[in-house]
Amino acid sequence: MGYHAMVKYSTLAVVYISLQSISLFLLSCLMVVIIKSKSFFLKWTLLQLCVSAFMYGFTSLPPIIIYGNNLMARAFENPLCIIMQKVSLYFLYPLEFFSIALAFYLWHALYTMRIDFENRFSLPISIMIWIGTTIYNGMLLKSASHDKNWNVKPTSLSCKLSDNHDSFIGYYISSIILAFFTLLMTCHSTVILWRRWMNWRNRMNRTTAIRLGEAVRDEYMVTKFKIIKIASINSALIGTYLFLIFGTERKAAIFLPFYYVPPGTPHIQEIQIDELNKSFISQDDINIVIRVS
Repeated sequence: MGYHAMVKYSTLAVVYISLQSISLFLLSCLMVVIIKSKSFFLKWTLLQLCVSAFMYGFTSLPPIIIYGNNLMARAFENPLCIIMQKVSLYFLYPLEFFSIALAFYLWHALYTMRIDFENRFSLPISIMIWIGTTIYNGMLLKSASHDKNWNVKPTSLSCKLSDNHDSFIGYYISSIILAFFTLLMTCHSTVILWRRWMNWRNRMNRTTAIRLGEAVRDEYMVTKFKIIKIASINSALIGTYLFLIFGTERKAAIFLPFYYVPPGTPHIQEIQIDELNKSFISQDDINIVIRVS
C-alpha cells in the first residue's frame, strides 16, 4: 500500500496515459467492428494494422503506470522495461509496413478504380511483413544481448531503443525504397485529394462526398507517421486517428464535411443512381456503380 502511495505522475504522464488508454479503447472497438463485419475491401490489412497499433500502444503503458515519475531512475529494477520495449519494437515494424501497404491499396484503388489488388496480394504481403519482422527482430535481439540493458533506455514516458543500437543494411535499403515510394504516393494522393475536393465543392452530393472521403483516408495513411513523429506523445494517438478515419459510423471523418461509410458496408453499392441527380453524376461514378452491380 505504501509503495503505491509513493508513485506520482506528472501532468504530461497523466495526459499520455489518458490518451493511450482512449486510443486502446477505440482500437478495441474498431477491431470488434472489423471482425464482426462481412468481408470488405482492406478488411484483413486494416485488422492487422489495428492489432499492431494496439500491441505497440499497450506495451508502453505498464512501465509508466508502475513507476510514474521515477521511470528513468527505476526502469531496470526488474526486466519489465526491457521486455515491454522488445515486444513494442516487434509490433512497430508491422505498424509501419501495414500502414504503407494500406496506403498503397487505397492509392491503387483511387488511381485504377479497381479494388481487387488487395484481395490478390494481401496474403503474401502480410506473410512477408510478419516473417521479415520476426527475422529482423531476432537479429536485433541477438545483437542487443551483448549490450548493457539490452540496448534499452528509459525516457520520462516509456522505454525505448537506445540511439546507438545496431541496424542492418537490409532494413536501411528497404526503408529508403519505401520512403521514396511513399513520397511519390503522397504527392500523387495530394493531387487526387485536391481534385476530389474541388469536385465536391462544385457538386455537393453523396457520391462526391464519399469519393472525397476515400481520398482523405488515402492522404492520411501516406502521411500518418510523418504526423505522429512530430512529438513522441503523438504515438498515443494512433488508435484515435485510425478510429476517426475507419471507425465512426455516419459521421464526418475527422469533422470534415463528407461521409464515412463504416466497415462492412460496401459503399459503392450504397450509391444508387436513382437516389442521385443524374445531372450531377460523373461518368466515373456511373462506371463504378455499373461495374459493382
